[in-house]
Amino acid sequence: MWQGAWTQRELERALRGRPLTQVLILGNGNFDGPLEPGAVQLTLALRMAESFPSASVHFQDPQCSAVECAWLEEKGVRVRRQTDMQPPEMNDESGCRLVFFVHNPHGLMEKLLSSEWKSGGTARTVLVCNDYGGWTEEEFEGAIDGRMPASREFVGKAKVGCMLDVA
Repeated sequence: MWQGAWTQRELERALRGRPLTQVLILGNGNFDGPLEPGAVQLTLALRMAESFPSASVHFQDPQCSAVECAWLEEKGVRVRRQTDMQPPEMNDESGCRLVFFVHNPHGLMEKLLSSEWKSGGTARTVLVCNDYGGWTEEEFEGAIDGRMPASREFVGKAKVGCMLDVA
């Protein structure tokens, strides 16, 4: 069992007593070398998922190699070959989804959030992503160019918590 007590406590606090039924790792990047940023991100995601053995773990990144995908599948991770940002269905209506979406373009974030809002899933989603908290409205509008309503709504409604910076 992973000993990341602080991170585990923060995740449990974000879940607010609800069960974690799905872990979704999106746009992680390559992880086939120790200096690949995706290796660190994937390690964190998989270690956090270990604490929730009943949660299904899904991985989606079209740039990953066949060898990387095969390794994930050997570990019991469901590799999604889709290129859309529609998350897999969650069968448990009371369950929550943990989404790892670190260092991804704003446009992909918009697609993810738009699909989550359509399904009513955002209230059941814990999102590990870049820190959008503390941005001024002007900074955010400049970053998304005013064309991303789901991202704007996310920034306005999200309860933002910080993870330790391990860089």
